[in-house]
Amino acid sequence: GASRIADALKINESLQNLNLERNEVGPEGASRIADALKINKSLQNLNLLGNSIGTNGTERIADALKVNTSFLELNLRENNIQNAGAGAIRDAIHENQECALMILYLDLNGIDQTLLNDITALLRRNR
Repeated sequence: GASRIADALKINESLQNLNLERNEVGPEGASRIADALKINKSLQNLNLLGNSIGTNGTERIADALKVNTSFLELNLRENNIQNAGAGAIRDAIHENQECALMILYLDLNGIDQTLLNDITALLRRNR
């Protein structure tokens, strides 16, 4: 599943949208996809809604956001991210001054409103 998609993302130069909604990606699959996103320069939109990636998977996605400059939209709804995962996302967006991310869905993840406000402020910088 996710391993094959990650392998394809590492060499693909044209895919812009990837919808993996409710595909049981999990933390390990998210980690493999994140590794590919450090290399991939074409993907702009990734939907991981409802994949139970949790804090660990989100932290790996955040690692990719530290270096990725092509992402415009990322959907992480319903993934049990919690504050730790959202904090990693916030820090990654802050660290990557070339981050292009403009739309980020984080609802239904148990994240404090203050942290969501911080992330929103960082995303406004990219518009």
